Amino acid sequence: MDNILLNLKAPKSSNLINTLQSISKAASILPLSIGCIVFIGWIFDIQILKTVLPGLVTMKTNTAIISILGGVSMLLLHQQPVTKLLRRTIQAFAVIILLIGLLTLVEHGTGWDLGIDQLLFKESATAVATSSPNRMAPNTALVGVMFGSALLLLSQPRPNYRLLQFLAIGSFLIAWLAIIGYAYGISNFYGIGSYTKMALNTAVAYAACSIAILLFRPDRGFITVVTSEHAGGIMAKGLFPAAIGIPPIMGWLLLLGNRSGFYDSEVGLSLTVILDTIIFATLIWINARFLGKIDNQLQQAEEQSRIFEIAAAQAEQLQKALQELGQTQAQLIQSEKMSSLGQMVAGVAHEINNPVNFIYGNLTHVNEYTQDLLSLIDLYQERIGESDPEIKNRLEEIDLDFLIEDLPKTLSSMKVGADRIRKIVLTLRNFSRLDEAEMKAVNIHEGIDSTLLILQNRLKGKPERPGIQIIKEYGDLPEVECYASQLNQVFMNITNNAIDALQEAKGNPEETLLTPTITISTKVLQQNRVGIRIKDNGPGMTETVKQRLFDPFFTTKPVGAGTGLGLSISHQIVVEKHGGRLECRSQPGQGAEFWMEIPIRQTSN
Repeated sequence: MDNILLNLKAPKSSNLINTLQSISKAASILPLSIGCIVFIGWIFDIQILKTVLPGLVTMKTNTAIISILGGVSMLLLHQQPVTKLLRRTIQAFAVIILLIGLLTLVEHGTGWDLGIDQLLFKESATAVATSSPNRMAPNTALVGVMFGSALLLLSQPRPNYRLLQFLAIGSFLIAWLAIIGYAYGISNFYGIGSYTKMALNTAVAYAACSIAILLFRPDRGFITVVTSEHAGGIMAKGLFPAAIGIPPIMGWLLLLGNRSGFYDSEVGLSLTVILDTIIFATLIWINARFLGKIDNQLQQAEEQSRIFEIAAAQAEQLQKALQELGQTQAQLIQSEKMSSLGQMVAGVAHEINNPVNFIYGNLTHVNEYTQDLLSLIDLYQERIGESDPEIKNRLEEIDLDFLIEDLPKTLSSMKVGADRIRKIVLTLRNFSRLDEAEMKAVNIHEGIDSTLLILQNRLKGKPERPGIQIIKEYGDLPEVECYASQLNQVFMNITNNAIDALQEAKGNPEETLLTPTITISTKVLQQNRVGIRIKDNGPGMTETVKQRLFDPFFTTKPVGAGTGLGLSISHQIVVEKHGGRLECRSQPGQGAEFWMEIPIRQTSN
């Protein structure tokens, strides 16, 4: 398919543009050459160099100057890049051409003699078809004005190609009409009344200069109709040369037959109509057939393109399905890991809870028993005293007074420790939430606290790095309807990332953070929502990283240190499962803040 399209479009258009520009450059040489030849003819008074053929109108001196300056200007324009000096030179030549043409038109219009015609060379007053010696024809002067204007436009950095090509087409038609006039022997085609007639070599030089201007930039202006890649351009390339060349040739042949007496003018006119009809009908049929072939090729290319598009779409869908499958699989693995962690935490909590409850429940009895024993010892001391030396030594050995004072304190400390263990067990159970798989109202702060307890070991300081400070700014939140265990997973993922960022920052000697800190804030928002903010004072992140933060499998951690799923799953839990919002606000060097919003009450589960 690509080969077909290339053959139909790009190479043909590019080659045609290069070819037309080469024709423009070659056409620039012709007026320069004709002008130089005529100038030599005037210098040495060689009549044949001035007229091409004996008995024809001479090419006037000023006409030769316009021809030379026009050819030189076009050749300079083809020297890329056009420097400022070249541009100024072309503009000066264009002004000279324009002034010569305008002054000559003034002479013809007013009858004045401004002295510009025979400034360089004199011509006889009896010169062929010349109203004033060495004065160019009015149509020649008009073409000079068009040339000067077109060259001034071309010398601009951003020329108006439509206008200058319009001027070039006008000047070509005037010159072409003169050439046909010479071919047909009709003087009115190359002259106006009794005024000076346009010379044959002038018509040829001006036609060449017009072509040079017209084709200078074939990819701009009107000429793009010919160089374009669509069907109209193809038809134009096929019909324009025939439309310009065939009718004049046919007209000349028919006129020759009429003048030779083979038929009268009425028959000649009829033949012209018939032949023109046949010729152009044939040309249209040839172009239509050619366009039909191209259209068939384009249809085949479009059909192949549609097939490729369908295949590409199917491949894209398959790739997307594989990505979704991989993402789902990874999410299942991650969820299974969190579930296993929750089950393990719940199991540990359960196993600890039983003996702790046993200890905690019996501490009251132990305390009562201890008080009874101590009171009994006091009673023995009152009744027996220290008469028995063995008892006296034993009392001194065990330091009875200290034991009586310290034993209740020890029992009280044991009760405080057991109570602390019970609270830890309760926190672990809050994190696992195995008995709360469905959505229900829970205390968000308990979930955050249980997450911090699980991560306590990572928050503590070590010899190679300081500890991380936790600042809690809890608002007065009501119980929130949510999937508690899943929301705890979000707290775990975000807090873990904050810890990683702070540890990475402290490992970088360029970082100057005094105290690594994570701030957790909560508050009630409008429209039945609560806001949860987890902010760190770590190194922050770039805009590029922030935009991809919630993409599946995206991670900035080393290979093997992260799956790139934690934040993606967190975003899915908050946004899809809870109808909330999860965003990250961060700039390099200014830490990162994760802002979470979830409804207090779910409208639908």
